[in-house]
Amino acid sequence: MLFTPRILSSRCFIRFHGGNAPKTRPGVVIRVAGVRGDEIERLLNDAASAPSRATFQAATATFLARDKHRRGHMGYVRGSLDYLDATGLANDLALYNTILDVFPRDRFQNRTLMDAIWPKAHPQIDCALNVLQKMEDNGVRPNSQTYSVLLEIFGRASLPVQKCRRIAYWFDRFETNDPYRLVGGSRESSSRDLARFTLERICGGEQRYNYEIEVVRDSDPFVTCGIHSVKAKEFHDDRSIFLQVTGPHRTWLQDIEQYYYVLLNQKHQDILSVATTDASENEPKHLALNSWLTHVQSKHVNLSNARVLFSLTHE
Repeated sequence: MLFTPRILSSRCFIRFHGGNAPKTRPGVVIRVAGVRGDEIERLLNDAASAPSRATFQAATATFLARDKHRRGHMGYVRGSLDYLDATGLANDLALYNTILDVFPRDRFQNRTLMDAIWPKAHPQIDCALNVLQKMEDNGVRPNSQTYSVLLEIFGRASLPVQKCRRIAYWFDRFETNDPYRLVGGSRESSSRDLARFTLERICGGEQRYNYEIEVVRDSDPFVTCGIHSVKAKEFHDDRSIFLQVTGPHRTWLQDIEQYYYVLLNQKHQDILSVATTDASENEPKHLALNSWLTHVQSKHVNLSNARVLFSLTHE
């Protein structure tokens, strides 16, 4: 950890997100009221026309260079948060550090113990807390630069510095305990990679749960499955026993919805196989399911004559 928290948060629910690809929403215009509002609007809208870290930082440098007293900084910070939403850059830590750096220095620090106990009602504190809250909501962990900037602006005992510590503490605490974390990829991963990551997490690895993970269909729709070889071999060809396909069941990789299907021994409710596919919601699933069942039956001949009952639900 970069710094030790002095006050722990009672809010333990942390969402971990990946980054979104930069994009400009058609027709979005950033509006800013107040001091230097027209100037800030022009800077941010010009930056939003070609959204990137470099264009935003250049707009911020221009804003700061035009007024050494940084008048209108509150409007610029609020407009910058709208810029992040409009351009899909809300997962970039460097931009949050740039936004926080806009606040003037030597104006909001606690000077006495009484100031720390009963903080003065600076609206800039609430504005900084909004920036930190947006970081937390988008799964962006503050780093040492974030902490240093807040410490320089607001002081050690301030609410923004305390919140920064808490976010860093809980993000580190839950990083390895998040059951929905996306390991080995990001939101930019292809739908095929996401389907494979989902199956690997469900099956827990070939050695742990005896699942043989294989690619069933490499064309559209892509299908991958895990077969429990022990349970499949134990299945006896009995006309009174059905195989049952259930799904789609929903799970999550970070904030990404993923769906999977399960092949059961209906009598004992043993899971024989699990499959995931990159077929979209609007595409028929019969190609994916037929390929999966054919593959499982070819691997285990004792399943080839079993009757299959489909219990599918709408997603």
